[in-house]
Amino acid sequence: MIKIKMHINKYADFSPKENTLIIYYEDILNDRQEETGKALDFLGVDKLELKTMLKKINDKKLYDIVSNYTELKDKFKGTEWYQFLDD
Repeated sequence: MIKIKMHINKYADFSPKENTLIIYYEDILNDRQEETGKALDFLGVDKLELKTMLKKINDKKLYDIVSNYTELKDKFKGTEWYQFLDD
């Protein structure tokens, strides 16, 4: 997780903040229209309803597929990544 954050920060330096929009996958899952609206605003194009035929492949909760989920959740408690763990 730390390596990924380092890469994100490294590449963020290539573009001024006013030319950058960060959208998280989890936010798109929670409210696709809101997040795509932000992207369209950022790009300066008219808002419209975007549709896709793509579907999330895995609809299971993390605790159902990660064998040591409870241990990971305990380790991530108090970190910025804790928010990505679902219950």
